[in-house]
Amino acid sequence: SDVYKRQTQSTWGIYIQFGKTKQEMTTLNREIIKWLDGLDLAYSVRNPRRDLANGFIVAEILSRYFPRRINIYSFYNDLKLERKVDNWERIQKLLSTEAFNVPKEEYEQILHMAPEVATQFLKRLYE
Repeated sequence: SDVYKRQTQSTWGIYIQFGKTKQEMTTLNREIIKWLDGLDLAYSVRNPRRDLANGFIVAEILSRYFPRRINIYSFYNDLKLERKVDNWERIQKLLSTEAFNVPKEEYEQILHMAPEVATQFLKRLYE
């Protein structure tokens, strides 16, 4: 059943939606959470939509699997758009050599924090 929904405007003019249904709230399954915890990342992934936006955590995950091909210190943990794009372009280049396609449209949605895209990307990366 649908949960009562309402919107409110905060003091900064940002609309916040309350009462999302279960279908709207895609969460990471336990297996993926255990995988991420086992990687001993510098930052934990609590909200994939926000945490994966700049590509830093994705680069850190990939550095665990490709330590000679990716230097985590060359990635920015920043919210500036040009740095997020730079991070994702380098991630795309690395993954394309490993037969893992990340279309520009997909990573642009992730860096702009589109709903569900980051969660789906993490699921694909885990598989």
